Amino acid sequence: MRHRFLIISLIILSIVGCNSKSNTNNNTNNNTEEHLRERVELVQNIVLDNNPEKLWEMRDSKFRKENNKAEYIEFLKNNNKMAEFSNVIFTIEEVKLKGNRATVKINFSIMADKYSVPTTHIMYDYWVFEDGDWYIVHGYRKESSLDGW
Repeated sequence: MRHRFLIISLIILSIVGCNSKSNTNNNTNNNTEEHLRERVELVQNIVLDNNPEKLWEMRDSKFRKENNKAEYIEFLKNNNKMAEFSNVIFTIEEVKLKGNRATVKINFSIMADKYSVPTTHIMYDYWVFEDGDWYIVHGYRKESSLDGW
């Protein structure tokens, strides 16, 4: 009986150990350009859907510590100009990784209505890899430097 208990305990420990090792590897795999691109696209969709609560969750930890969540959400609800346009197209032009930081060059076209001519802009998002995932630090910047943040 004791022998069977020992074998069952070892099996359980090995399964738990494999699962926790698997979770660690998933976090490591998140530190890739491919995963960052997925997160950038997610943020663009969140902005277009005018979902400030989800955008708050995508912000880096420093931002969340230094800002009031309710005020941030209220501000975005009242000032999200992107959600006002019917045709906004985002294209990731370039990703530059430097350690746990990244700059993402984004080309976006906006049409005020179906009869207007599209206006194209180039902007840069700054991202940081922390707590096993990518989080946006600054969005819609005109400069592309990783320095100073």
